[in-house]
Amino acid sequence: MPTARVTRRSFLSTSAALAVASSVTSAGAAVKYKRRLVTSPEGKKALVSYTRGVEAMLKLPPYHPHNWFRNAFIHLMDCPHGNWWFYVWHRGYLGYFEQTIRSLSGDHDFALPYWDWTALAQIPDGMFEGALTPTDSAFKPYTETLDIFTSYFKPAFEKYWNELSKAQRGQLDARGYKSPGDVWNDVTGNGNVGGESFAVTSGARYLSRTNPKLDADTA
Repeated sequence: MPTARVTRRSFLSTSAALAVASSVTSAGAAVKYKRRLVTSPEGKKALVSYTRGVEAMLKLPPYHPHNWFRNAFIHLMDCPHGNWWFYVWHRGYLGYFEQTIRSLSGDHDFALPYWDWTALAQIPDGMFEGALTPTDSAFKPYTETLDIFTSYFKPAFEKYWNELSKAQRGQLDARGYKSPGDVWNDVTGNGNVGGESFAVTSGARYLSRTNPKLDADTA
């Protein structure tokens, strides 16, 4: 209705109707996936499915869109940080990732469990099991050395780059990635080991089962 004709009574009655409609919709909608505390029995069960899914992603050919490293490169190339788009983008990214885990693990109820660090101020022990940690032997055939990783994944990455649309390349150009070589420079550190985003299997994780606690600044 025209602004001049909006009275307090009509505004409140319309708002009440919308609130009721919203509550009915919310109450009637079943929650399809539930996130569980990672240390609970349900959370530990989710970690088993998670491990199975990651192992399957690793075994997919590097050209497959659900390959583990293909998914990692989406994050490397496209993830926004330091702005409002961070939460929205990562919600979608993790949503598609969960779909992949459901499909490859066979657990159609899977949702990523959560870790309540206020109750447990260290990485949960279950996160150091099998393929959930990048130092696991499951990663070694692909990431034992940078040369091994380059020969395994770089050809598939370059093929992927060449299939990007003009609009996609425009977005990457705005992020400073004008060629596949620019992206690969971030992987290798462009000769500076300290600047590598790649890490060999043996050194791929700062925290470990014997060193699971956050440093003081992070905590």
